[in-house]
Amino acid sequence: MGAGAGAFGPYEHGSGFRVVVRRTAGGSTVSETFATRGEAEEALAAARAELLVAHEPLGDLIDRYEDDQKKRGLRSSTYKQTRTRLRAFFASALEVNLPDLTRHLAEKLFEALRDTPTTSTKKPPSVDTLRNTLAETRAFVRWCRSQGWMRGPDPLIKLKVFGKRRRGKPQLRIDEARVWYSKAIELADAGDDGAVAGLSTLLLAPRASELVSRLARDLDDNGRILWIDDEDDFKTKTDSSRRKVEIPEILQPYLRRLADGKDGSAPLFPSVSRYWPRDNIRRICGLAGVRKVSAHGMRGLHSTLAVAAGATAHLVAASLGHSSSSVTERHYIAPGTTRNARAEAALRVLSGGRSPRAGVSTGVSKGPR
Repeated sequence: MGAGAGAFGPYEHGSGFRVVVRRTAGGSTVSETFATRGEAEEALAAARAELLVAHEPLGDLIDRYEDDQKKRGLRSSTYKQTRTRLRAFFASALEVNLPDLTRHLAEKLFEALRDTPTTSTKKPPSVDTLRNTLAETRAFVRWCRSQGWMRGPDPLIKLKVFGKRRRGKPQLRIDEARVWYSKAIELADAGDDGAVAGLSTLLLAPRASELVSRLARDLDDNGRILWIDDEDDFKTKTDSSRRKVEIPEILQPYLRRLADGKDGSAPLFPSVSRYWPRDNIRRICGLAGVRKVSAHGMRGLHSTLAVAAGATAHLVAASLGHSSSSVTERHYIAPGTTRNARAEAALRVLSGGRSPRAGVSTGVSKGPR
């Protein structure tokens, strides 16, 4: 605790007893008078305990914040991602005490975050990454305030991210997807589990965290269905995320091989992080000689191919685990795909053809050819 900061007393004051609290060195004091010495001593002990926590390094307070999120029942992927973002923001100030988090220091930390290349892209963070990190940091500061550990002006108040969010991730073109798909099948035939994860991302469109959290028992009906549901250490993002996904025939033997001989509670994939599917998708992109895309981009490609084949945005949204088709259209489906598919469907109806009734699996069940 900084010199001059602390809780002092109890002092006799009139007919009662006063406790004085100074939260920062050289800062203003707050005093409160209690009727009895016992009440004053309890308040003094509580204030000193609070000040000890407030003067812990920011790195320790981030650990406390993570524990609080666990107690509130947040998904492990959520609080782990929050921890990563907070430690990235406070990277050079993890040993700084909370009262020393000034507006000037916050600006310096934000500038460093904005200008430092990320380990994954080797480029400065995107607008989305900066906005998300700043939002997580603001939530952390609000939490510190709610605990009574922080006084004075908000040190983050002037921090702003300029630029527009990008909607959706880059996708492979159809010809590129065919080359990628062929290479992934070749690798999967050779026993490459990472290739199976990549194929599953394209053909089933799960979130990466959903895929790596599947257990052997989630592969059901002799490999025809994959259940996506809450597990002991995993919670789905929304109620709409809990679903069963039909598995195309070409993918079934690869997933059955992964589950073969395993106890039902064993992970379907090895114990890997949510970044593992992305890393393998990018690895296969390199081997196939096509543009490197993310797992998110592969989910988008799934949507684009499905809608182009006649599936509605509502069916694609259900496959992706979204409650709203508008989210799917904005972030996953390539611009113009929905409009073009609807135009083709209308033309078939006007020409005397039947209205398309294809499900999501119809569009990509056998992958790009």
